Amino acid sequence: IRDSWVSKGIFGHFLMTDKGGPSLASWRTQLSEQEGKLLLAVDKIHGIEAHNLGFAMVVARQVGKPFPVTIMLPPEVCSELNQRAVGDAFVDGSLQLGNCSGRVEVDKSMILSGGGLGSVNRFLTLVRPRFVKSLMHFLLWLKKNDELTLDFSDFENIEYIIAICNEQIAATEFSMHSVNRVLATKFACNELLTSLVVNGKVSHVKRQRDLLAFSKMEGSSYRCFFEIY
Repeated sequence: IRDSWVSKGIFGHFLMTDKGGPSLASWRTQLSEQEGKLLLAVDKIHGIEAHNLGFAMVVARQVGKPFPVTIMLPPEVCSELNQRAVGDAFVDGSLQLGNCSGRVEVDKSMILSGGGLGSVNRFLTLVRPRFVKSLMHFLLWLKKNDELTLDFSDFENIEYIIAICNEQIAATEFSMHSVNRVLATKFACNELLTSLVVNGKVSHVKRQRDLLAFSKMEGSSYRCFFEIY
């Protein structure tokens, strides 16, 4: 079903950042059962393009359980949620963050259970090195377009991070060590982006904002360090 949505050009979204804060116990997005029906309360913020949902993988807490669950919402269910853009767009207006909220009825077939309790970490471990590699190539593109100054050390760092990402993308085995390695890679990416801005190597304020925002998306330095620790 998901492949048919993609073939129709319907964009998929991953919604994790919750209005309740970083602690799962405080999340407002919750799956519960009432009168024999599965109900999903959604209150997600700062999702990439979450103001214009296609289909969505929503990470939620479960009543009385210490681990999250991921629910795949089809386009028709996503359309029932309140969706709104938040803040100014990034990357010359091509990337917008959004919030979405509401209550929808779901069924058991929408619950993604194949990856077990580690399914969220597994998904993020697949996504993060691809995201970081894209950011490194974005830096090279900025350099090519005279929007960024890079010295020899910066080039070395970029090449090293790309090489590490290629190794992680090609990996076929998944473990907690995989999670930590990817978190460390995103941490290194964040520190490089921040360093370029702090040292005045990014010429335009809007580009500075872009790079600092990317240092928060898909794993801030605090979150990466905290999870590894």
